[in-house]
Amino acid sequence: MEHLRHFGLAQDPFQNDPLARLYFASREHADAERRLLRGVRQGKSLAVLLGEHGSGKSTIARHLLDSLEEEKFEASMMVILQGETGSNWFLTRIARQLGIDEPTAERGGLVTQIFSRLVEVRDEGRHSVMLVDGAHQLRVREDLGELKALLHLEHDERHLLTVVLVGLPELGERIAADSALAQRVEVRVALSGLDVSSTGEYVAHRVRAAGGDPRIFEPAAVAALCGAARGLPRIVNTLADNALFEAHLVGRRTVSPMDVARAAQDLGISTPGAAGDATSPSIVRSAESPAPSALPETSRPAARPGSAPRAAIEPEAEVAPIFDSSGLAADPFRGPGDLPDDGPPKEEEIDGLFVDLIDEER
Repeated sequence: MEHLRHFGLAQDPFQNDPLARLYFASREHADAERRLLRGVRQGKSLAVLLGEHGSGKSTIARHLLDSLEEEKFEASMMVILQGETGSNWFLTRIARQLGIDEPTAERGGLVTQIFSRLVEVRDEGRHSVMLVDGAHQLRVREDLGELKALLHLEHDERHLLTVVLVGLPELGERIAADSALAQRVEVRVALSGLDVSSTGEYVAHRVRAAGGDPRIFEPAAVAALCGAARGLPRIVNTLADNALFEAHLVGRRTVSPMDVARAAQDLGISTPGAAGDATSPSIVRSAESPAPSALPETSRPAARPGSAPRAAIEPEAEVAPIFDSSGLAADPFRGPGDLPDDGPPKEEEIDGLFVDLIDEER
């Protein structure tokens, strides 16, 4: 694309596709993954990851899945689609994910099949892990009841399955409303948005991965990106790409807060300080700052024919530089590779199979 070439970018740095080369473990995301990984490696029965749309929770789940060694874990991920219903559909999906080719239609027999498969995996010296993305769409009574049945499956006084539920914050409310299920949660992570520093590192990583210089984003523009996107990576990506295009239209070689403001307005994204809100000093222009009309013509984009006036986003105070003088700060990627590597011990023998189906209301 022309605007990418204008900034010396060989590729699109702000794609929202889950590309491995663009993965960045911010402090917030790395911390969330470490907590989940600790629960998985300890063989906890239920872990929960909560986050808003676009917060990167699905990306964390995929990266967690990829980080689990095949010789130690039988891990898979299922994505819940809106409107999935039917008798025992959730248990049937779990069974197929575990490699059961012909799940039975009867609930008790289905749980027995799942139990037998989990014991086989344990007998192989591995631990079963199931990540469920979009878990906020599970039905409260039916699906979460089947989940409780799975969490009761044990062998030799050890859990046979770790379930990681990934969903919107409302998932946490549904779990909290079911005391029996809430008591089963052993790891709970609420993902927060990126702060300004992490947003700068995130944008820099993306730009470098595309062959560019991170200094194309002015520090104040990064602060504006963080504020307008509320630190949500998906929105940061969308805004950053559109801000690049805005800067390109006026021939500028760096992205300014004004470009971010224009991109946000075009996308219908409200920004801190908009609609008369003077409570966000990091984004709103202070009374002492020059009015937009007083800015040099070279720094102020020309108005488009027939366009309405646009709100300007300028920092109140000088924003501290985010990058070093070279603009090529060390890659802040951090992974969980240095975590303890102790998987569950192998069971020496299987004494027998027994399923104790628990009343879902218990």
